[in-house]
Amino acid sequence: MTDARQGEQEGEHRDDEFVREASRSREERARAFAAYLKERLIDYQHRHRVWITSATEVGRMLGVSDVTANDWLRGKTLPRREQCLRIAHAFGLPVVEVLEAAGYPATQDDSYNTYAALIAAVEQGREQGGEWPQDKRDGVLSALYEAIAPPFTTDASAAEWRELAALVLQQRAAPTSKAEKIAGIIDLWHREYARRETR
Repeated sequence: MTDARQGEQEGEHRDDEFVREASRSREERARAFAAYLKERLIDYQHRHRVWITSATEVGRMLGVSDVTANDWLRGKTLPRREQCLRIAHAFGLPVVEVLEAAGYPATQDDSYNTYAALIAAVEQGREQGGEWPQDKRDGVLSALYEAIAPPFTTDASAAEWRELAALVLQQRAAPTSKAEKIAGIIDLWHREYARRETR
């Protein structure tokens, strides 16, 4: 066997090993997230004195299909970042905690342009006694959560408003400034929706 061919085979072997290791790592993260999610679900049930007995109920609560919820609970898959936001909102958890449990580093560079980063910035401001009054902060957080959930994400009449929100996400501005602008977009969408309904 030639040295070139042997080197090629060794390179392929290293690539295969890397793929296996990455797959194993993702499987381990998915299992760890499943344990985390189950613990948070138990805490939620205890705090709210409710009994959630099926993946269908968990899915309904988190705004995903029962299959997706079941996959998370069994450690087969991990939620996307946007789904982590819904989980945090539904269980009353810090967004950064859920993101990190799912294996998304809170400091990852592209997080600057995500709803997760905006929500975390608004929440951090609340914890640090920021400039906004509590009712304004709560309104902005509510609008951000609404921006990642139906009907805003699914309603065809909201398409232009979603585009505007996406443009705001890409702006070079402070996360709290972006959050405030998106809250304004959601408010305008509500007004337009109400006008349409009264016609």
